[in-house]
Amino acid sequence: MRRKSIIALGLVLAVAVSCGQAPKSIQVKNYTYADSTAYSHVSMDVDLPSGAGAVGDRITGKLLEVTDDIMSRISSYEDERFFPSFDGDKKDVEAFLKYYLKQASGVIGKQSDEDVKERAESIKENENIPEEEKADLLANPPTWGYDFSLKRVGEGDAYVVFQSEDYIYMGGAHGGVVGQGALTFDKKDGSLVENIIDRSKVSEIQPLLLKGVVSYFADAGFQVEEDKVKDYLSLDGDLIPLPDWEPYPSEQGLVFTYQQYEIASYAAGMPSFTVPFSEAAPFMTPEGKNLIRSGSR
Repeated sequence: MRRKSIIALGLVLAVAVSCGQAPKSIQVKNYTYADSTAYSHVSMDVDLPSGAGAVGDRITGKLLEVTDDIMSRISSYEDERFFPSFDGDKKDVEAFLKYYLKQASGVIGKQSDEDVKERAESIKENENIPEEEKADLLANPPTWGYDFSLKRVGEGDAYVVFQSEDYIYMGGAHGGVVGQGALTFDKKDGSLVENIIDRSKVSEIQPLLLKGVVSYFADAGFQVEEDKVKDYLSLDGDLIPLPDWEPYPSEQGLVFTYQQYEIASYAAGMPSFTVPFSEAAPFMTPEGKNLIRSGSR
């Protein structure tokens, strides 16, 4: 009887786990690497789940997919891959990340070398540049840079959020922020929740977006009335669109972030604001609402 009881208890526990009991907390391990060439540098700052069982493994798998997708297309304007995916054991996370560091550094290094060579030829041939200025320009070519970042930025009872936000500079007037934005995972099963906001309700959510953008400018020191805020934006039409990056849950509410140039000039930065869940709920999907029903921390 005792053996049967133990077996029965084991089955109950197995069913409970399979039904998706979320781990209380997703601990992470940080991985940082860097590499450089004559005219470039590449860095990686990555958080990955540690010790969270099958849920953590599934989240890690998705984050490694994101790493592959972004870093293999580094500096690409046409969404082309510059090198193949890692073909080793993906459980060896350090080998995986170091492979992408090496490959990305090779791509940026080659492109920066070509850029410096072309600049030098152009400078030497330009008769309108004084010799002293030419010497200075030739001695100080721009250094390309790429900083890959994948960091845990928040966690609630039912969710954990990782932020994919990279910076790339390719010798121009300024660099830019790229990446996939916030990646929100359901801690019950480790799945990525891709639709938190109902994108069919862009007209109805306008008052919240207007209020949020006004608050963003106010935090930056610019007092703008809601009926004037669109004068400061670059919109294709009369409506403020929902951000390309999916909003994500936080302790204060749902966070909206627009990328550079998405709704405003480069000088305006990346408009970001938080909408309390009580106000955002009518515009959230059922999947999004499920993440906040257990509260956040």
